[in-house]
Amino acid sequence: MKSLQPKCIFTMCVLIFMFFLVSGCSDSTSDDTGTTADTATGDTGNPDGGSGDTGSNESVTHKSGESITSSQKWSGTHILEGNLYIKSGVEISPCTKVLVAPGAKISVTDSGSIKSIGTKDCPVVFTSSKSSKAKGDWNLIEIYDKSSSDNAFDYTILEYGGSGSYGMLWIDGGASVKIDNTTFDNSKSYGLYVDQDANIGSFTGNKFSNMDLNPIFISANEVRFLNKIETEGNAVNAVLVNGGNISKAAVWKNIGIPYFIKQHIYIKASVEIEAGNTFLMGNDTKIGISDSGSIKAIGTQDKPIVFTSSKATKDAGDWRLIEIYSTASADNTFEYVTLEFGGNGDYGLLWIDEGADVIIKNTTFKESASYGIYAETGVVISSFSGNKFENIILNPISITAPDIIQLDKFETSGNQVNTILVRGGTTLKKGIWKNTGIPYEMMQNIYIKSAIEVDAGVTILIGPNYKIGVSDSGSLRLKGTKDANITVKSAKSTPAAGDWGEIDIYSTANNDNVWDYVNVMHGGGDDYGQVWVDDGITLTLNNCKFSESKGCDVYVEDGANVVNNSSTYKVCPK
Repeated sequence: MKSLQPKCIFTMCVLIFMFFLVSGCSDSTSDDTGTTADTATGDTGNPDGGSGDTGSNESVTHKSGESITSSQKWSGTHILEGNLYIKSGVEISPCTKVLVAPGAKISVTDSGSIKSIGTKDCPVVFTSSKSSKAKGDWNLIEIYDKSSSDNAFDYTILEYGGSGSYGMLWIDGGASVKIDNTTFDNSKSYGLYVDQDANIGSFTGNKFSNMDLNPIFISANEVRFLNKIETEGNAVNAVLVNGGNISKAAVWKNIGIPYFIKQHIYIKASVEIEAGNTFLMGNDTKIGISDSGSIKAIGTQDKPIVFTSSKATKDAGDWRLIEIYSTASADNTFEYVTLEFGGNGDYGLLWIDEGADVIIKNTTFKESASYGIYAETGVVISSFSGNKFENIILNPISITAPDIIQLDKFETSGNQVNTILVRGGTTLKKGIWKNTGIPYEMMQNIYIKSAIEVDAGVTILIGPNYKIGVSDSGSLRLKGTKDANITVKSAKSTPAAGDWGEIDIYSTANNDNVWDYVNVMHGGGDDYGQVWVDDGITLTLNNCKFSESKGCDVYVEDGANVVNNSSTYKVCPK
């Protein structure tokens, strides 16, 4: 084989040397990097004044109106010069900073998604692009119903946005998102705005600070998604509930701040309210329960549930009432609850429809512009104990005669009309009219067609010209004692003889009418005395006293029998 000549060897060496020299001096940045050489503006450091290490030196500028139509992974710093439309999947890595131009927004739509997943030590930050930041510098992130269901914010900070009316994060009806360990700070409006029928797959560990409006604006049906939050420095530190129908079973958790009820709420599913919750009821608002819905408001002695006025200076009648309709389920409970500063209307703080079922225990009704409780005929009060009525402008309770048997003793103070208003009616079930602590005031005729007992110490006030009739196998037993007489008298503040009619005991009544230690006065307005006894009826009077009748006290028809044991009364002439 022939060897290479020295000249050829020298030439080849020179060529090889020049090739390596050129290769070693070329630009190390590829023309196709997916990034620009622009330097980020604004404060890219950690919001807590930390190192500013973003985990990447990447810096990307997005032009105003840009649409992302293929999946991307973000890291480093992303600068938004205007509105950005996400129509594909965008994943944002820990430590990423997103600098948003004044007034700009991010819209997630058309099957797009945003997954902003930071870490505790290195969160993702959405902030103003300005060097001197202020609330409302940028607008918001919008999650539309046409986005995918893969939206999530975890260890993310949204700050200095909220220039519009929908907070810094708006979730459309039908959209889905998870929000965990996320901080909303320095918003010009709300932090989070949740429309009706939005879906929040997870909501834990979130913080809201320095909001100009409420931390959260949400529809009533979506409150079920909320969990405990941290708050600090918010101008209105309550969740704004924008009314509406509740169609999904829910637990309204004690998230740490009150719920402000801006508009009427209609509960049509089972709703449980955790102990310690406070509801700030907006002007003239109400809560209605119907259509198989129910409310279980069960507080504790240390953590009562409170329904009160949203006004800074509260007054009776600021809001309306809670209504329980006959179509509601039977699972309604108020226990260790306070209802106050409502009653704007004619039906009290709590209205119970005919056939509606409710438990009321250890509940306080106060500062009502009308009644405390208004019960229609035929209500079912399964339990009633330990309740209080304070500073009620009308009667603490308005009820009809058939349902008196469901009441029990309660406390009162400061009520302008401190009686139970009885709107007449017919009793068909036997029972006891208990000594609740205040008188019963009869403002219509009452017809007793069942066995009724009246406890010792009860006072019955009868309105002008009204009467009580006992018939149809009914009976009236007045069981006073020497130390606790029963009193039946006029309801007028200045009583007089003949103010009311009489108690009529008809022949169809049974003969279990026994009165012990009863004082009867101011009746006889119809010329039949204060008690009229029909043919075939026996009335036993033990230690009873009749006085101040218009004419006489006891009218005894032929065939009637009055048994007198140490009683004083005047027999009416026939």
